[in-house]
Amino acid sequence: MYELLRKEIKNLERIGSSYLDPILYLTRRNYKNDRFTYNRNIILNFSENGKHGCRFNCKFCSWKNRIEVKSDIVPTMEDIDKFCKFHDFLGYKVTISGGGEPLFNYDKNKEKLFEIIKRINKNGLLVDIITKELNVVYENQDLRDLVNVWSFSEEKINEELLKVLKVVNGSRISKIFNKDDETKEDLEEYINYYLPHTDMIYIREDFNKCDFNDEKSKEIINYILKKFPKKYNPQIVFLRNDNCSNNYFLINNKVYHGNDDIIHEF
Repeated sequence: MYELLRKEIKNLERIGSSYLDPILYLTRRNYKNDRFTYNRNIILNFSENGKHGCRFNCKFCSWKNRIEVKSDIVPTMEDIDKFCKFHDFLGYKVTISGGGEPLFNYDKNKEKLFEIIKRINKNGLLVDIITKELNVVYENQDLRDLVNVWSFSEEKINEELLKVLKVVNGSRISKIFNKDDETKEDLEEYINYYLPHTDMIYIREDFNKCDFNDEKSKEIINYILKKFPKKYNPQIVFLRNDNCSNNYFLINNKVYHGNDDIIHEF
């Protein structure tokens, strides 16, 4: 985690940002988690004719039942400016994700994606991207050079993902945890496989099937924490669903808080 922070500070210097202290933001987010520290996320859907622009291969999708994200979603540069300045904000980056898939039809949408990234940078903020398009990331150095941290959702050991992790500057992996689908040994093997090659591994509650409070889940979590003591390895984070809800989402010119209704319209 600390190595990742050093990378991010260098990236802030690269874009000429005045915000050079991510630790201040992260500390306040961990202890106060108030509106000044909510994560900012721009939902993109480079679809055509109202289609859902992705491969439908995520284990779950937070947005699949939202009518707003089943049509083309590409915010204007002016709305991106407003979103970056929305409320007083201590954060130092914006995440681009789906809704669809940010790298969907990449060759066709590259120019617009780059324009969005550079506009966020112009506001002094870094850009993270959440994607499952591994080949696009691996094959495009110019794209990798623009992005601060890559986030990948992956439920199993995947050689293609490992290949990508070795070429990106910063990365996180998110795995949905389900006590009924895997053993503690399975989870240990997964972590051992990716840990040397990524900055963070998030083990997330399954929105639909379980949380971390039942006895079997606690047993697995305690086993992992003993195998990978946090003192020596702060890269492994068990992330509860309620920790994911404090996010502002920009969908075209509307701002949502979590999966709640619209809280603001530009």
